[in-house]
Amino acid sequence: MMISEYSFSWLREAEEDRLRQELERRRVIAERLEEARHEQPVTHGRARDDRRTAGSARVSPAGGTM
Repeated sequence: MMISEYSFSWLREAEEDRLRQELERRRVIAERLEEARHEQPVTHGRARDDRRTAGSARVSPAGGTM
């Protein structure tokens, strides 16, 4: 007879409990990520810069061009 962790019911139950907890943790994380995705719209700061014409220069606070 081969002996493994499944030969002992308490080890099998502990492993099943660990897996159940891991799945629950992953489910909660997925829910929170989904909620956060819907609550905060993604803003793209570069989109404003990309709309600028190629010839326009940015002006630094000191008054010079960048």
